[in-house]
Parts: sequence; structure tokens; C-alpha cells
Amino acid sequence: MLEAYRQHVEERAAEGVVPKPLNAEQVNELVELLKNPPAGEEAFIVDLLENRVPAGVDEATVRVVDEEAEWLTVRQGVVEPPHSTFDRGAMVTVWAGGGLGHVATADLSDEGLRAAAERATEWARRTAGYTVVAAPPSLSRSGTYASPVERSWRELGLADRIELLRAADGQMDVDDRIVERRAALGRRSVRSVLL
Repeated sequence: MLEAYRQHVEERAAEGVVPKPLNAEQVNELVELLKNPPAGEEAFIVDLLENRVPAGVDEATVRVVDEEAEWLTVRQGVVEPPHSTFDRGAMVTVWAGGGLGHVATADLSDEGLRAAAERATEWARRTAGYTVVAAPPSLSRSGTYASPVERSWRELGLADRIELLRAADGQMDVDDRIVERRAALGRRSVRSVLL
């Protein structure tokens, strides 16, 4: 168990993220090891108990989301400036004592994530006994999803996009009573990692 956790710490460091806290099974193994610690491992076992056991938390996850979006709009026949957004944030979810707490944060520093985890833990404790709590997600699976695409954003040049939007905008210009018309084309890319 100790070697497996050391390897976990190294793998997470290589990814640039902090190690996950010990789960209930690992804590039980650690308690057993504490009764008869392997030679030279006493300090490491104590360190794990002091720093890697989540206080009063049954399970916790962090979902980190990176989102990039680009939009091009034609309004009343006029091309508007392209609009791009870049967002990054995390959703901390804590299961504790039968309660569930969620906190979102854009502060991905150690301090920001720690503060979010503390707030999520407080929410989990406050909701204990008042909510139906779903089981934590399985972290052993991963996958990808891509929306169906007729034509890739990358294969359409800017001039082609503008032509497509002007044609759509023109098709809406059918009656003088239509005082506002707009055609927009966008691309959104979301990368989500559950830790």
C-alpha cells in the first residue's frame, strides 16, 4: 500500500496535480500497518495519517474544466467582430456523513482548491440527513465525446464562414416587420478531467 501510494504521488506530480487523499480502504490498511509498521516506514505512515486523510470526508472529487469558444455573428447584414472566450475552473464535490456539497471555483491554486474543498465539506455536513445522496462516480473509467459535425470549423475559412452567415441572415430578411435578425456560428471545445 505504501509503495502504491508513493507511485501515485509520483504519477500525479508528473501530471502537475496534487495527490488524492487516502480513501477508506487505504486508511484501514494504514491503521493495520501502524500496529506493526515496516522498518523505516514509521515517519511516512504518520505523515500520511496527518496529511492525507480527509477529516470527516467520505469521498471527494475535483472536476477541472477547460473551455474554449469562438463565435462569429452577422447581424442585420453586418459582420460583427469575432468573439472568443477561454474559461478554466474546477468543481469540488464532497460526500460526508450522508450529505453532499458542491463548490465551483476559478482559483486553481492550492489555496483556492483547499478553500473550495472546505466550503464543499461544510455544505455536505449541513445537508447530511436532508438529501438523497448519489454514490461517488467511478474514477476508473474514462472516455471522449465529440458532437456530430457536418463540416469542421477548421475546414471552413473565415471568408466561408462569413458567406454562410450572410446567406442565413439574408434568408431571414423576408418582411419589414422583422426588425432584428442575427445569424451566428460557433465552435466550443470542452476538456473535463475528473480527479
